[in-house]
Amino acid sequence: MRVRLLLSFVFVALFVALQGCGGRSYAPVSGTVTLDGKPVANADVTFIPIAEAGTKEAGDTAGGKTNEKGEYKLKTYTPQGWKEGALVGKHRVSISQLGSKGEGDRSVTWEKLPKQYNGEKTELTYEVHSGENKKDWELKSR
Repeated sequence: MRVRLLLSFVFVALFVALQGCGGRSYAPVSGTVTLDGKPVANADVTFIPIAEAGTKEAGDTAGGKTNEKGEYKLKTYTPQGWKEGALVGKHRVSISQLGSKGEGDRSVTWEKLPKQYNGEKTELTYEVHSGENKKDWELKSR
C-alpha cells in the first residue's frame, strides 16, 4: 500500500513538473538594427511571444539592447533564471530608442523611432526557430 502511494506521488510530481515546463524551448536570437542604413545604438529590442490558438499563456518576453554598431542578442528571464535567446515560436517585436533632455522634474523623454516599430503599434513580427536565429531589422524613417 505504501509503495503504491509513493509511486502515485512520484507519478503526479513528475507529471506536474513536465507540465510546468510545457515543452518550451529557447533558441539564440541576434542581429542588427539600422535606421535608414545607419546603426541604431542603445535601442531596446523586445520579443513578445504570441499565444498559440487555444492557449492563454504566451510565455516569457525576451529582450536585448543594441550596442554602438546596432548589434543585439536576446535573453529571457524565466522563473528558473536567465536563458539565452527567446522562446521558439511567433513573436510581436518592439524596437524602441528613447531620447531624453533635462534633469529631474524638468526632464522630457520621447520615442526616437517611428511608431510602427515599437510599443502596442508595432507592425514587426518574427518566428523564432530551433537553432541559431539571425534577424536584422532595417528600419525606415518614412
